[in-house]
Amino acid sequence: MTNYKLQISFFTVLITGAVFLSFFVLKPYLSALFIAIILRIVFDSFHARALSFSGGRETVAALLSVAAVIILTIVPFVLIGFFLFDDARSLYVKIIAGQFDADFIEHLTAPIYTFLQQFIPGFSFDILHYVKQGLGLMLGNIGSIFSSLVNFIFQFTLMILALFYLFRDGSRFRQHVIFLSPLSDRYDENILTKLAKAVKSVLMGSLLISCIQGILAAVGFLIFSVPNPIFWGAITAVAALVPTFGTALVIVPAVIFLFWSGAAAAAFGLIVWSAVVVGLVDNLIAPHLMARGIKIHPFIILLSVLGGLWFFGPIGFLAGPVVITLLLTLLDMYPTIIAGASISPK
Repeated sequence: MTNYKLQISFFTVLITGAVFLSFFVLKPYLSALFIAIILRIVFDSFHARALSFSGGRETVAALLSVAAVIILTIVPFVLIGFFLFDDARSLYVKIIAGQFDADFIEHLTAPIYTFLQQFIPGFSFDILHYVKQGLGLMLGNIGSIFSSLVNFIFQFTLMILALFYLFRDGSRFRQHVIFLSPLSDRYDENILTKLAKAVKSVLMGSLLISCIQGILAAVGFLIFSVPNPIFWGAITAVAALVPTFGTALVIVPAVIFLFWSGAAAAAFGLIVWSAVVVGLVDNLIAPHLMARGIKIHPFIILLSVLGGLWFFGPIGFLAGPVVITLLLTLLDMYPTIIAGASISPK
């Protein structure tokens, strides 16, 4: 018995050390691997159709699925990232050089200052300072991705390779994870199924809808001559996650700015564009994408995105919601697993 306990203790130390060292070995590539896993989950249905189309040839189906991922998601987001970085940098340079007209912001926020100073005497809030800080943080995070072309190409290639093997051998990886888990197999299957459904619901529902609204808002800003349209479109995408108010948090100030600048026709045009085109996403696309998904409150998704960006950096836009989704999925199953763990054999 003593020898058995010693073996178990020694093995535990060995596997803990191996996991610890493996984490640091793989740490530089975790972002690429994480994105590959998320894309594999999102494109699961497409891969199933590709597998059927290819006559069950897994390698061919994996190649088709990877090509679809590159065309539909990676290329558009890389292009948007480059344009967003350039637009944010342009706005940052204007603020630093003192070329940014802050009169509009001061006029817009004056009633808020007056109201707050009634309760907090001496209250002051330099919104331009915080905008400058936010831009600096954004440029630092986005710039770190594109600053080293060699590293970017390497990470991109690694992600594509990981995605290919996940498409081709994903079912075998899944079975291996289930085999290693100490939970009952049916619990493992249930957790993985619910997690995949929740991830697709959040990404294909809330996040994709907010990105579409941000892109359409940016197009509207470009058409009606709002400065730095891509940057404000990105802000609109984040604002779209805010329950009730959503895109209006950015579009309404943009409309007021156009009126302030004397461009009344452009302001009315942006109002119509926002109501008809941007609003169309909520009325037509959103119900279709979220019909079969797991319901997660929009405010929780907003917090997970903001917290993810703060903790993980740019990848946090995806990592934050996925972590919260995992937690909510496990909490949802917690009573069932705890109640059945003692009586359900492996």
